[in-house]
Amino acid sequence: MINESQQLNEMDCQSALELLSAKLATEIVDLQHQQLAKHLASCQQCRSAELDWQSDDRQLNRQLGQKRRTTDGLLASVMDQVHQESVSDDKPAAVLVPASERPLPRRSGTLLTAALAAVVGFLLASTLFQSSSGPAPPNNLVQRPLPTAEAVPVARVPQLAKLIATTGPIRCRSSATGDWIDITTANSFLCAAETEICTGPATRCELQTSAGCVVRLNTNTWLVVESARRVRVKSGQIWCRSETADSFEVVADSDQSKSPSGRAVYECPFGSVCVLTLDEPSLTAQAESGRVTLFADDKTHVIAAGQSIQMNQDGRLQSSTTKDAVLASSWMDSLLMQKHPSDPELQQRVDALLAKVGKTDASDVYERELRSLGEHCILPLTRYVQSEKSVTNRSRRLKAMSVVADVSPTWNVKNLIGLLNDSDAEVRVLAASALQRLTGETSGSSEVWREEPAQQSGESNAWANWWDDNGDRFPPLGSETRL
Repeated sequence: MINESQQLNEMDCQSALELLSAKLATEIVDLQHQQLAKHLASCQQCRSAELDWQSDDRQLNRQLGQKRRTTDGLLASVMDQVHQESVSDDKPAAVLVPASERPLPRRSGTLLTAALAAVVGFLLASTLFQSSSGPAPPNNLVQRPLPTAEAVPVARVPQLAKLIATTGPIRCRSSATGDWIDITTANSFLCAAETEICTGPATRCELQTSAGCVVRLNTNTWLVVESARRVRVKSGQIWCRSETADSFEVVADSDQSKSPSGRAVYECPFGSVCVLTLDEPSLTAQAESGRVTLFADDKTHVIAAGQSIQMNQDGRLQSSTTKDAVLASSWMDSLLMQKHPSDPELQQRVDALLAKVGKTDASDVYERELRSLGEHCILPLTRYVQSEKSVTNRSRRLKAMSVVADVSPTWNVKNLIGLLNDSDAEVRVLAASALQRLTGETSGSSEVWREEPAQQSGESNAWANWWDDNGDRFPPLGSETRL
């Protein structure tokens, strides 16, 4: 069940404009007032629309005020006559009841009552509305159209970044409102200059700026967006990459972690990846790829790919122990898993983990990281096993196939059937075990699949026929990802 706070967070601009129109007509209830107020606190566009519409209403009220007063007096006079006709005969004539306090007139059969009612309608219409031959209304009193998405005014404040992915609610505060609000969906996130973003102890998120730069926030991170090419990190850890020709700047905004001359500024040119960790009383910057330039104390320090530099509390710089970038970036896996399994960066992540499997003493650690991706690693691993390059490293190939056999979802059934004809007997055995797990069907024992492909052609043909009859029950992930 959706609770009230979720309703308040998930309102879009179209719904807000409809409620705003109803509010001006005093046709909304308390909960709708709360929903609208919550949305207006974070939406500059809708706040501007509210101010414009209120201004229109004030102008209209001033123009029609005199006519309304005239009509009210006329209506009261006519209704007074109607009442005198319809009151009971036993009511003393000397008792005068104000028109505003009188009950509605009872139905009367007299012709005078009907005539007066007609006069009321005629006078109201002639007073409130001008005839076609009368003067035209002022230009500034054009009737306001019904609220639509197209009627939303052009944003006066640029949207500097959008929310690409989040593992939970994030906290945001804009300089316009000064209030912290919870953001749970991408369409409720608005990012003007000086917008502050905080992640909690179990939340990570990914932003993409309007300049094409990608910024990821780890848990317990506090960041300020200054522009589409510059952010300030007050605490926590971020990962950023510049995807355009212009550089992306990261400012370490900490009172205890700065150079004597001011804030340390890290510049990431096109193609570079920077990981900044601000952990009092020091900060560490690592160039994951490309190179990162540090500007501090009127000096320039270049951090090459794979290197780290640490700034101590007194502003002194020293080389830092470089962490394994593959393991150090595992915190971003929860964000990558929200992307499509065919996403290029997810493919790169799987390739980087797989390259470490069987190569170091920590091989098991990398394999665990690989398996933790779940079915998101299956498409890249299946492609790897099917590729010619995997044949040159049998140990790594079998590790990859082992993960495929254990984790494959049903959309990979067709690819597993194809691997029954692989030249490696162990690959065929693993493919057969995965098919049995996913379909409940068996065709040939492990010993059969270890035989030469020509000798177990009957079982392969049986699976091919089975697929012809049952393939529609196991649709692939998508036509763009079929192998």
